[in-house]
Amino acid sequence: MNLRFREKGPSPKLRRQLIILGLVFLSSLILFSLLFNFHRRPRALSMDKPSLPGISVGLKDRQINRLFAYTTPMDGSYMRGTVTPLIDGDRLQLTIDSLGKAVQSLDYELRSADGQNQLASGQLSGLGGGGQDPSAEIDLSGKLEDETEYLLTLTLQLTGSKEKIYYYTRVLKTRDDHVEEIFDFARDFHAKSLSDQYRDLSVYLNDPSREANSTDLTDVNLDSGIDQIGYGSLKAGQVREPDYSFTDINANYCMLESSFILRKDDQGTSRYFTVHEYFRVRYSTRRMYLMDYQRRMDPIQTDGSISVTGARLNLGVGNGNLNCLSNETGSLISFVSGGDLFTYDQGKKSLKRIFSFRDDSDLTDPRGNCADHAYKLLGVDESGSMDFVVYGYMNAGPHEGQVGINLYHYDSVTGQALEKAFVRSGDSYQILKASFSDLLYMNGRRDFYLIVDGTAVRIDLNRGKTTELLRGLKKGQYAVSASGRYLAYTEASEPADQIHIMDFETGEKRDLTASDGKKIQVLAFMGEDLAYGVIRPSDQTKDAAGNVISPMYQVKIHSISEDKELLTYQKDGLFVVGAGRGGATLTLRRVRRQGDHYVSADSDSIQKSLTEKSDFCEIQAQEDPGLGMVTTVQMTDSGRETTGQEKAQALRFQRTDLAAAPKKASLQLDPGDQDLRYFVYQGSRVDLTTDSLIDAIDRADADMGLVVDSKAHTIWRRDKRAYVGALSGFKVNDTDKGADASSQALSAILMREKKPTKVSDLTAQGKRPAQILDESLQGFLAVDLTGAKLSQVLYYVSKGSAVYALLPGGEAILIVGYSADTIRYFQPQTGNVISARMDSISGQLEEAGNVFLSYVKAN
Repeated sequence: MNLRFREKGPSPKLRRQLIILGLVFLSSLILFSLLFNFHRRPRALSMDKPSLPGISVGLKDRQINRLFAYTTPMDGSYMRGTVTPLIDGDRLQLTIDSLGKAVQSLDYELRSADGQNQLASGQLSGLGGGGQDPSAEIDLSGKLEDETEYLLTLTLQLTGSKEKIYYYTRVLKTRDDHVEEIFDFARDFHAKSLSDQYRDLSVYLNDPSREANSTDLTDVNLDSGIDQIGYGSLKAGQVREPDYSFTDINANYCMLESSFILRKDDQGTSRYFTVHEYFRVRYSTRRMYLMDYQRRMDPIQTDGSISVTGARLNLGVGNGNLNCLSNETGSLISFVSGGDLFTYDQGKKSLKRIFSFRDDSDLTDPRGNCADHAYKLLGVDESGSMDFVVYGYMNAGPHEGQVGINLYHYDSVTGQALEKAFVRSGDSYQILKASFSDLLYMNGRRDFYLIVDGTAVRIDLNRGKTTELLRGLKKGQYAVSASGRYLAYTEASEPADQIHIMDFETGEKRDLTASDGKKIQVLAFMGEDLAYGVIRPSDQTKDAAGNVISPMYQVKIHSISEDKELLTYQKDGLFVVGAGRGGATLTLRRVRRQGDHYVSADSDSIQKSLTEKSDFCEIQAQEDPGLGMVTTVQMTDSGRETTGQEKAQALRFQRTDLAAAPKKASLQLDPGDQDLRYFVYQGSRVDLTTDSLIDAIDRADADMGLVVDSKAHTIWRRDKRAYVGALSGFKVNDTDKGADASSQALSAILMREKKPTKVSDLTAQGKRPAQILDESLQGFLAVDLTGAKLSQVLYYVSKGSAVYALLPGGEAILIVGYSADTIRYFQPQTGNVISARMDSISGQLEEAGNVFLSYVKAN
């Protein structure tokens, strides 16, 4: 009997069919996966070298004021980086660092300092130099007034290129400012500081006899020890001649800056440093007075210049105010050193340079070392990927020669930094830095929020779409939380019925509403909690100058996340008129009521306990025998066993490639019409931007700076003359002789400036004194100085303008002269000029509320 056994499983035919179906399914799966997930990855390349020509200005046989190139037109009124002196006639000598490229044309345009009026223009011919560093001369004969600043714009075009390149400087025809002598002094000081003669410079220190024991070379000034002035034990040599730039020139002093590179050969490693010097010098026939000197040193990090010992990174000399951010566990940190962005993985002992404008083949190139940019680190995840912003002047790369805000995402898996958006600006780096840094925030949906020039903007990075959220925000009208997640604002700068709060993470909006007819005003954030003030209408009043005063009788701290009040501050008889935040402390500026006005009172503060996340990058200072004081970063211990005797290991770093964003992600915001702002300059640096003139004057007074408004008018500077006898020509208009003292004082000013006006009629219309001067003095700007100090307003007298002031009881006077201990003022009712002791009149003016008003000449 034959048995037939049935085979288990599918038949060969069925098996073939199943295999074919499986292959079709797998192929379809792969195809659909590619179709749905494919996206074109931008090509990543190393950063291009700086490529734009530079221009420098001749001062006798030397070159000064290196001008950096811009590839888009800028707002010239904000381009205050240099001022070029004309000391020998009206001719300006230029040298073009063309990098061997042929120059097709060079045009010039001379305008008033505010850029409104064109005074001269032309094209320069006969460029000398044979194509290698060609030179040119501009003849400005008959175009310039002595001691008046002008804006000069240069436009260069290279042969074979359609692109225009722009350069900006202010020019000043000097009279007796001794520019050459001051320049020679600065060069001599610089040379001696690097030589064995550095001790000769001790006569310029604030305390020549003091032996400072600090070896810190990062920030050096006239309070430092003489060994710090002489670079201590660094023993570094200068690589190239310094670039000198004048930033301010006036009859009392000159300000100039220098930039140069030092190199130290250290055990087979060459260490490079960028050094920036700042001088403020007053000339005298007997000697030079060094009024201020500041020097900052930062490293140029190269392979081997950063070392690690266990969990401690040694970054070398410099790195003051180190910008550092870690991931949640502290195993990886990102930091900015010497103008470059790095990330260090402790577990892998891996150091990467994420972003740099420098050309590694020429570390001394001034274009790569231009320090007009900064970073903001937005976040680092556990893998080391991070989002960061580079803002300011773009030294190199796809946006070379532009100023803006550049958002990047670094992917630790691909090792590439991808540009997500670029926001162009027509302002200088200094103005941009002062204008936008309140808010930079990116949420989980990749919406990027920022405020530029008072305009709040959302950029949808997924779609490349930009939305304007708010416009015309003023300082004091809004506040941003520490993380950037929350924005609190009112509809106007005055106290309001509601404070609006935006949550940029969730997109939600909510309101805080005042109760019982009161008003509320934003003060500041303390971490993520909002501090705001409460105003009773009955407490509001006007000062003698007509300004509304809105003192806050309560200050409240409100938790945004929990939507509840955390604290209420109230002191009987005292009111808050402003607040400043520093860390966990809110400092309150207070006043008390005296009759029908308010006078200053002692400040107070609110302390808030903030729960901070663990700080995994502890910045420390450490002594190094060859370098002096160096900066180290102590990370969390990785948990591995250590002997405690580990040797320092020099680190080489990997370079990260960059991928540019598509063109649609590059945009320029239209700032529109902006309210008047004030900028405080110290040299070429902007220390403060504010809507408050008094805050600006206070900062400039403390920093020996100057105040410039957003229309390029110089409003105040700390350089008044020591003595002014008495300004003359004041007479009350016959039409105002029966008017009140305030109207008579204003009338006397207008008569002196040959603008006779019946002021009493304007006063009857309800116009304030500042408004009357502003409308009646064509060619001048009225300056409301209420709240300033007497010593500060004397600047205007030294410039030839009377200062309107109020005494107790409302009597108006005009301050017309002064000496070290005496004030001279014009009394409009009698027509007499009266002398009074400085301390006596100062007390009376303060009692009346320090109400001052003056005027400056418009450009």
